[in-house]
Amino acid sequence: MPPSTARAVRPIPDKPPLAEFIGNHPALDFHNTLAWPSPEGVNERFYSPQDLINWCRTAGILTTPEARALTRRAQRHAGEATRVLAEARRLRKILHDALSPIAHRKRVRERDLDRLNTEVRRALASFRLGESGRTITWANDPRAGLSVIVHRLAWSAAQLLTSQELARLSSCANERCGWLFLDESRNQSRRWCSMEECGSRAKARRYYRRTKRGSGRKSARI
Repeated sequence: MPPSTARAVRPIPDKPPLAEFIGNHPALDFHNTLAWPSPEGVNERFYSPQDLINWCRTAGILTTPEARALTRRAQRHAGEATRVLAEARRLRKILHDALSPIAHRKRVRERDLDRLNTEVRRALASFRLGESGRTITWANDPRAGLSVIVHRLAWSAAQLLTSQELARLSSCANERCGWLFLDESRNQSRRWCSMEECGSRAKARRYYRRTKRGSGRKSARI
């Protein structure tokens, strides 16, 4: 099988992270680099090819040496870097269209699965056998250039979709968020991408509605 994309352990970045790593899987953390279903690009994390490379290093998709090498390539080949950034954003949308229905216990549309299959086939075509010491391992074809980023992200998504973990896929209860995560709570009760963000906002809205209703009842009795 091609190289396994292990679940990334969140490292301590050199600067504040480009996104919150709350998905419990690299493919979901990649999906969560944009607020869904907003069409305005709210909370977009990838404004430049370098943003994409930095995020992949932080997420464990790229090693630090790989990220440095790809940074140098991006600086030398601006056109290729811009193209790969667009491909990564497109893959993210494809991933959203495939995973969001599953999180809401609906069937994936065949056309959306076909689009993801196309990305996975491209990823598989970039893998080759390579020698590492005295062992033979899977490696990325160096001719892939910066596209290795998109290929690894697509393969990470394929691993998630074919794993038993998919049964725990859930979506944040905030409809204006749309972030996805694997619910690893003991009783499968996680509702929010983060209690510090959407959870706290929901509690504040409920409190506001309760106090407003209470004020209305008091006014009616006067």
